[in-house]
Amino acid sequence: TTLPSNVPTLTQTLSPVIFILKALYDSTDGPNWSNTWDFSSDQSYCNFDGIICDKLAHITEIILFNNNLQGSLPTEVGMLSS
Repeated sequence: TTLPSNVPTLTQTLSPVIFILKALYDSTDGPNWSNTWDFSSDQSYCNFDGIICDKLAHITEIILFNNNLQGSLPTEVGMLSS
């Protein structure tokens, strides 16, 4: 999938979205997920397994079914706008 040039990479900015996704990852034992996320890479969060974004890089869906999540969803997830 080729993303538009306006899609931010992780190293370009620590956006509120990255903060929220990192909270989700940390509170649900992300390092032990079946498909982990690499916060140290240059990839956009839109390329994370289970993250679906629209053309403007807004997250429209988070699908982490059957990914070995353990723990509780953080309150920060509620900060994602619809």
